[in-house]
Amino acid sequence: MTVAALRRLENAALSNNLVTELEARELIDAANDGGLVTAAEKAEIRAFLARSSMQMQPVARDLLTQFVSATPPPPPGSNEVI
Repeated sequence: MTVAALRRLENAALSNNLVTELEARELIDAANDGGLVTAAEKAEIRAFLARSSMQMQPVARDLLTQFVSATPPPPPGSNEVI
């Protein structure tokens, strides 16, 4: 998924001023499309957390925080996929 597509999902999740657990899971699933998370996708979710964490259910915030923290490091010799 592209960063632009993640941003559309983020904006939709914020449309009611509260990001739910379901919406957080949708963001995670979107970033995981194809089984790989790019550095840009991970950075976008981190930025979303930084700017919108107060508008998230605690479980949604925890899920997204765990996702960006637990995503494995890039394979040796690669600087794009994480």
